[in-house]
Amino acid sequence: MIMVNILVIDDERSIRNTLKEILEYEKFKVELAEHGAEGLDSDQFFGREISLKDYNKLHKILVRSTREERAAMPGMEPVRVEMIVAATIFVSFVIRACQIRHLHHSEFALKEGVISELVGI
Repeated sequence: MIMVNILVIDDERSIRNTLKEILEYEKFKVELAEHGAEGLDSDQFFGREISLKDYNKLHKILVRSTREERAAMPGMEPVRVEMIVAATIFVSFVIRACQIRHLHHSEFALKEGVISELVGI
């Protein structure tokens, strides 16, 4: 089995830690970064492959899990127990509909991106 390295970048510690727990349980090697610049500074970032296959594996784990299993996942915030499945279904739909081949992290959340476009930043 090939060891796949995954870099999880998010400004919210609980999200980083939850994803790390899930991915490590599935035998991935995981590194965490709080923001994009920190992730890019990681010596191991370049050359690391982050594939749609990895995303799809995590998506399937979450979709197949029960509410109780998600609630028991280390670091899973109660508000995310209900939302995370719908979020991964939506993201998967967008990936297929737009024929996305690569996923890239943005330092900004959707609402900040929309606001910046509205104000012309």
